[in-house]
Amino acid sequence: MKLSFSLKYWAPTIADDQIQGIASTFMLALSEIIKSPNQKVSELTLCSDRDLNQILDWNKEMPLQVDVCIHDMISQQCHEQPDAPAICAWDGNLTYKELDALSSRLAVYLMSIGVGPEIFVPICLEKSKFTTVAILGIMKVSPPAINPWFGSLLRKLSLLETRSFGFSAPSHNAPSFVSRINTARVLQVHNLL
Repeated sequence: MKLSFSLKYWAPTIADDQIQGIASTFMLALSEIIKSPNQKVSELTLCSDRDLNQILDWNKEMPLQVDVCIHDMISQQCHEQPDAPAICAWDGNLTYKELDALSSRLAVYLMSIGVGPEIFVPICLEKSKFTTVAILGIMKVSPPAINPWFGSLLRKLSLLETRSFGFSAPSHNAPSFVSRINTARVLQVHNLL
């Protein structure tokens, strides 16, 4: 049996080496299926030698270890380039100065309601400019547990303890969602700032 296929793509949107990688992965998957037709899809080998070599090449030089907290690094950037763009999101843009001001304002508010290093702060946010503001604001006062993708937010927040705080970003369904959470400690970031 002989199989053939052709791949058509729009050259301005994808590089030749990327399409070669896609074709290589497709051929590898197809050969694995033909070789073991009863094998589960999750057990297929989809990483070719070419892919492994590319990954090794990308990671051949280890970055230098930095013994600084990420929020301190961002704070340094805020002072060095306050007017540079820090966030470009669907719901707006923020400069480093604005990011620092909003996240500091959130941090002060969180401290005023009792959040500190001993308080666990789960984060469940939709993708928004407020995601970074919330994460950075929390990092300034407490170690956050970060899962910024909305997903099954209701299920995640239903597991919160009463000493925890949950966060919700702006959304067309945020008010109805927040009203269904079984805790009084869910805060909508955009309402606080």
